[in-house]
Amino acid sequence: MAFGAAWHPINRPPEELRAGRAELGRLAQAAGRATAPAITLRNDVRVLRPGQAVPTSAHAGRVMAGEPSALIDQIGEIAGCGVEHLVLEFLSEDGRVLDEQMDAFASEVRPAFA
Repeated sequence: MAFGAAWHPINRPPEELRAGRAELGRLAQAAGRATAPAITLRNDVRVLRPGQAVPTSAHAGRVMAGEPSALIDQIGEIAGCGVEHLVLEFLSEDGRVLDEQMDAFASEVRPAFA
């Protein structure tokens, strides 16, 4: 805790992020730090269209998935848990689907956080 700049969990749900944030605060205070380390989450994500199912993650844990409005809500929730930086790994079957995912995210989700 004396030297850490961030906690970087992978695919963790909001309740674990909240608990982790509280623990970081406790440890930082015990170490005499003025502020706790940042939370930088890496998460699998899938922009879904009607009728599509949530894919399974190769990394285990929570996949953020849904139509754009649902993803906006999910990202807002994790921001409320103290996540300052979000690294996304788009789940796709191939390069074409990856491009579709990234385009949909850039045009329909990302503007909500600009």
